[in-house]
Amino acid sequence: MKKLILILSIMVVGFASNSQEWKKLWEYDVLGVDMGMSPSQMRVDPTTNHLWFTCFTRMFTFGEGISEYIFYSDYGLAPVEFFALKDNVVWTISTDNIVTGQLYSYDGSVVNHEADLGVMAYTIEFDNEDTLWIGSNSWDNIGVHAFKDGNYIYYNDMNSPLLNMNVYNIFEDTYGRKWISFYNPESSSSNGILMWQINLGTSVYFSYYQGHNLPQFNDVIKAVQSPTGAIWLAASQGIFKYDEVDEDWIQYNTDNTNMPGNYVTDIQFDNSGKMWALFKDKALAYTYNMTDWVAFDSTNSPFFDGGNFGIRSFAIDTLDNIWTADKDFLYVYNINGLQGWLNNEELESNPVQVYPNPVTDYLFIDGNFQDGTEVLVYNMTGQLASKFELTDGKIDLSRLKSGQYIVKILSDDNVHTQQIVKN
Repeated sequence: MKKLILILSIMVVGFASNSQEWKKLWEYDVLGVDMGMSPSQMRVDPTTNHLWFTCFTRMFTFGEGISEYIFYSDYGLAPVEFFALKDNVVWTISTDNIVTGQLYSYDGSVVNHEADLGVMAYTIEFDNEDTLWIGSNSWDNIGVHAFKDGNYIYYNDMNSPLLNMNVYNIFEDTYGRKWISFYNPESSSSNGILMWQINLGTSVYFSYYQGHNLPQFNDVIKAVQSPTGAIWLAASQGIFKYDEVDEDWIQYNTDNTNMPGNYVTDIQFDNSGKMWALFKDKALAYTYNMTDWVAFDSTNSPFFDGGNFGIRSFAIDTLDNIWTADKDFLYVYNINGLQGWLNNEELESNPVQVYPNPVTDYLFIDGNFQDGTEVLVYNMTGQLASKFELTDGKIDLSRLKSGQYIVKILSDDNVHTQQIVKN
């Protein structure tokens, strides 16, 4: 049986490896400049697989054989902490209290000034309707802004309950609910998470920091949704999962798991459904089951010195490469032992198409594969759901239960990974 595998990607970098270890890239070699501090935010553009990150007055992009950066201080915007990606355009806003509310977009060649919002921003995020949401701080008496098509809306004391709060994170789940993590400096009992529903011009919210299983003085840093639809919180006292049935929170911390710490600043999910978490000044770790964690810290990885000299952010690209950085190096790791990308020429000579998606019965796989090519199908918890040998360019998924799956097409030296939905 011959195994064949192709990676669908467009980035070029010279460090392909089959070993499960962190690869260290000196920033000056790949970026042409030393960043001086660790990135405050890292994200991957899913349409290009480019890595983006911010460091004070500069924004960097790394991928497709290029490494570029721009100085936002040249446009009167400094510092730049947080940004959002949409349709190959990067959106960012000032985060200090001197030059406030300067909203910019960057399309890879031109920096456009979009609006003066006059707020100190803590978060910037697109929702499912392509509206850009900007969370501000308590000084502004405006909790959030909604910006779309050159127009923006203030949510203030006339139409919102989000006043006098530092808004750290806004995201919309698949049910159309907006989750907002916040801190109220005027009330130590008012820091946690809100679920906000906006209907017919009115603002209704449900508070989930009191009367529920959340510690009263818990700082909620980030709320996200897993591939299975569950709501998760990264917080100062652990990780919390929202139980939709009981409408309560399940807490995970060092008391009931082997987590490396309780102060969690970020959580993300890779393609197989594994959770990755960043523990403040301690470790980057992953888990399959929320009980057993595999941690990378100062004892087994080349980073975590703490503060601006350690790592403050990480990102997962479409090939499950885990990226992070400190003030001197970029680091990359892949749980499957595969790192690096094919270049454009290899991509063009080995096109891969997996269709239809969603699929009901037969999944067709085009890419010059021979009969007998091994195809593995995993559920979103990382468990092997089924194993196939490709026949006539297709596999029969009719017996699989409905849900989301990861399809992997294997060879001796590479893997093509595709997420699908089974009807």
